[in-house]
Amino acid sequence: MVARVRRDLSAGISVCTFVFLVTAENAVLGAVPSEIEISAEETSIRVGEPLILKMRYTWPEPIVDDARGECSKEVLHHAKLWVLNTEKGLKSRYPIVSPSTLKPEDKGCRNYSEDFVIFFALGGAQPVFREAGAYRLQAEGWTIKSNWLNVEVGAGSEAGMNALSLLSDPNDLLLLVYGVRGAEEGFAQRLSRLRLVADECQGVVLADWCAARAGLEYFEQFRSRHGRYKEVKALYKEGAIRDEALDLACKYLSRGAAVPVELGVRPDVLFKHFMLEDIRENYDAALEAVNELINTYPDSEYGKQALAAKDRLERLSNAKPQQSKRSREVSGSNAGQEPRLSRAVLLVVVGAIGIGVVVLGVVFLLKKKLI
Repeated sequence: MVARVRRDLSAGISVCTFVFLVTAENAVLGAVPSEIEISAEETSIRVGEPLILKMRYTWPEPIVDDARGECSKEVLHHAKLWVLNTEKGLKSRYPIVSPSTLKPEDKGCRNYSEDFVIFFALGGAQPVFREAGAYRLQAEGWTIKSNWLNVEVGAGSEAGMNALSLLSDPNDLLLLVYGVRGAEEGFAQRLSRLRLVADECQGVVLADWCAARAGLEYFEQFRSRHGRYKEVKALYKEGAIRDEALDLACKYLSRGAAVPVELGVRPDVLFKHFMLEDIRENYDAALEAVNELINTYPDSEYGKQALAAKDRLERLSNAKPQQSKRSREVSGSNAGQEPRLSRAVLLVVVGAIGIGVVVLGVVFLLKKKLI
């Protein structure tokens, strides 16, 4: 068991290293910055919640892409985070590996920043802020140290602590945070625990995060079985596809969209939710995901693809209510005719009965006279 855990942890670290190196091919490793600054909109959190940390690097000279004559789109950072528990005097260091690059803040090309989710340490089974108390944070890159940031951590909620207890295996966290599936043996159990947290611990960030990851995993299961997007859409419309993974993916992706905006997994969650709801012809839900991508991540590749799909989804979304309205109008007109038809039939029946009574009466009188 220990060997397998170590192997999976090594795999997770290797994946993160690979992502860093691939990103490095398209980013610039600038000179040593002159200043590092850290900040957070929310500095009061609870055990079991992430801290969204903004880190800004300032360089003495503009970082410019000579080929384009513009600010470099991305700059590699080199940073670690010091976390000091002021009440216990304990100081820990954590590597900051994802995201591995910073983006320009303005056209001056000297200030680059990014938001980081401080939650679990790489390979760890416990959150960075595992106990309530007062903390101080400082980032360090190269030989430059940032300002100190004070953070207050309150006691975790019942749902939050329950979620942490259900994800006590480091392999669960590798799957949750980095999408590392690890060994195939035991993967189904890891995914099941993510679903358990998502279903039983609603209302906390960790539950939303587990829902997001579970949704992405079911999306991949569905896609691996059914091929290309347009073909799947046509087959589903014909009723040729019935797959539980589709329904589970939509269920958990919908809930996973509630994760913090800064969480790197969110654009992927929104885009894949849009794709699946489009397949199911649930155009209102698909349009909601598309609008969120356009409004929140307009410059991302997902945001651009969402913008391209918006007009089509709006037409389809508007067409369905119109069709339903026409159906209601037809039903309403028929409903209005049915009472009139019933009254006419009733009158005919009553008239026939009346005529029958009269005829019988005449026959009876004639017979009486003859006798």
